[in-house]
Amino acid sequence: MRSALLLVTLAFSAAASYHSIDQSRVVNITLAPVVTHGIITGVSGQYTINYATKANETLVDIPLSLAGKPTARYDTKTLTATDGKGSLRLLTSEATDADGQPTRYFRTTRATQGPVTVRFTAKPNTDFPAHIGPLFDLRQQGENNGGGIVGANWAWLPGVASTTLDYQFSLRWDLEDAPGGTTVAWTWGEDTGPFYRSGTRDDILYTYFAVGRLSRFPAPGAPPTNSRNEFGMYWMDQPSFNTTDLGNFVNDFFNVSTTFWRDHTDQPYRVFVRRNGPPEYGSGGTALTRSFSFGWNPTNVTEQTSLRLLIAHEMTHNWAVMPGASALISRWAEGMAEFYSLRLLWRAHLLSTSRYVQGMNNRLASYYANTYINATDFEAYEHAWDSRDAQTIPYGRGLIELANIDAAMRNQSHGTLGLDDLTHHMRQLCEDSPSACTPARWVNVTADYLGASAVTEYNRITSGSSLLVPVNGSLGPCFDVVKTRTSPETWAWKAKQGIDTSSEACTI
Repeated sequence: MRSALLLVTLAFSAAASYHSIDQSRVVNITLAPVVTHGIITGVSGQYTINYATKANETLVDIPLSLAGKPTARYDTKTLTATDGKGSLRLLTSEATDADGQPTRYFRTTRATQGPVTVRFTAKPNTDFPAHIGPLFDLRQQGENNGGGIVGANWAWLPGVASTTLDYQFSLRWDLEDAPGGTTVAWTWGEDTGPFYRSGTRDDILYTYFAVGRLSRFPAPGAPPTNSRNEFGMYWMDQPSFNTTDLGNFVNDFFNVSTTFWRDHTDQPYRVFVRRNGPPEYGSGGTALTRSFSFGWNPTNVTEQTSLRLLIAHEMTHNWAVMPGASALISRWAEGMAEFYSLRLLWRAHLLSTSRYVQGMNNRLASYYANTYINATDFEAYEHAWDSRDAQTIPYGRGLIELANIDAAMRNQSHGTLGLDDLTHHMRQLCEDSPSACTPARWVNVTADYLGASAVTEYNRITSGSSLLVPVNGSLGPCFDVVKTRTSPETWAWKAKQGIDTSSEACTI
């Protein structure tokens, strides 16, 4: 096994600018594939950090699992540190972090002297449960073509000491010992770098990467698909679906989404495709900052429309986001992703009306069949990663809740206002003041338009004490809400008799 790491000190700009930077906030990162007998079998890394650490203070940390998925889980053998005085003896302790993830903290036994070098090596996950869950873990891909690794940086890059301070990060890849043709893609860029990012550690951790002989869309040398935002989709094993068709779809929906969400930035957007393990039937997808990953299984091919709906859901998470992690945040975020992924596809004619209604009704049916239907949001959240039903409760509840808010807004304003107005208000608030971007604030914003009854309804939904039923008008003027069963009670949307639902008058 060989791992090439080259220690490089990277200046951020000319000398004058360099000296203006707080050197204690500079973190230089060098990464490399681990190569065994000509095949990429893992990844290794090196940090050069400049902040001082006192005896028994945290140097770095790593989550032990992410929503039930394994991480690199470093110990003092697979993560080591040195400074100006030589080797640093590290101690570990474990606790739950602010987001509820079990985390291992690495503490120094003495005060550090000068820059500290942290080295670590990670192997891909080989435990493939049938329940897919989030796609954070490292996976080996392309074993028949030089190998490679894809995954979330959150699963293997150590977190620097502060979760709130802004750092000046540089990140580069060393491919000297990699098989010929190896390339790299990362949420924030392609190729080996160096890349420079200024922000909190989340700006580095909440991203995806892939290293290996990557295929990509658009193909190398092809004209860009987007004039403003750099877009790319990457894979190492040829998927069972048409990557060109899917890549064009993702790009089209990205353009629709940036328009609706009033995203005027020029930040890139990237998609990382992985081959799932044999027991992992289905696809699954998970979003992080400006990127997401989804999987495919060669023995259980996902139908094209279902795959597109999955991808649209994950993409919507890029804009419908609240900081932190909690049961109420989950209901808001998943509800928004369900509602707007379908609604925006329909509006943009990327999804037919019949497919739209079918997709919405499929989500209603899943909600009514859910064994956690009477659980509180908090009970469902507690079991989200050991029960698929518990995991999906926020999806159904959030979707029906938002559809009903939309109907109430349209009815009360005689069609001049809708959920879009609340959503844009909340997104602007979240951008201007992230600390104020909370479920409580969302309830207040809703109540400002709909009155105190909005608070009562919100609390009723949270309690799980009674069944949620879509109200008339929740899918627009051309659809009724009908009871489809009485025991157990289920409801669905149905086109009004004699109405041409493909008419523009039906699209809201």
